[in-house]
Amino acid sequence: MRFLVTVRIPDRAAVAPLVPMHLAYLNAETDAGHFLAFGAFADGSGGWLIAEAESLGALESILAKDPAAAVKSVTYSPEEIHVGRVGALTVG
Repeated sequence: MRFLVTVRIPDRAAVAPLVPMHLAYLNAETDAGHFLAFGAFADGSGGWLIAEAESLGALESILAKDPAAAVKSVTYSPEEIHVGRVGALTVG
């Protein structure tokens, strides 16, 4: 299953010390094949990622490992998606 996850960070000051660990987490999960892409919103209010997991529960377990999750105001909103096309690639 693939998911689009919206991440909201209302208290950027609380998350700022965790950013290096958060980026390391994102890169490690991408290298492990759990995340296909990720990025930040231009206004700094959070970001997004495209994830692949066997179930919503499995995804929630992966997201719980994010160091930024320690800040209780950070929220993750996953939505199951079906990817039709990425760039010049057609995804089946």
